[in-house]
Amino acid sequence: MLGITRWHVFKVVAAMLCIAGLTWLGMEYLIPALPSQITIATSPKDEHYHVLGTRYQGIIAGSEVEVELRETEGAKENLRLLNDGLLPES
Repeated sequence: MLGITRWHVFKVVAAMLCIAGLTWLGMEYLIPALPSQITIATSPKDEHYHVLGTRYQGIIAGSEVEVELRETEGAKENLRLLNDGLLPES
C-alpha cells in the first residue's frame, strides 16, 4: 500500500519512546524540586511583618511545604542572618 511495514512502525515508536525517556530524565535531573521547608524572617511578635508571616504560613499550609517563622529585630538582623548563612535563602 504505502510501503509502511511493521518494522517502520516499530522504529518510529522506539524513537518516540527514546525521546520521551530522555525528556523525562532531563526534567527529573535538571529542574530542581520545590523545597519542602522554607524559613521566613519576621519582626517581633504582634508586629506587622509577624502577622504577614503567619498569614503566609496559613496560605502555604495547604501544600506539603513546612514554614518556619523566625522572629528577628528588623532588617539589619535579617541581612546579618542572610550574610552569615544562618537564614536559608528560599
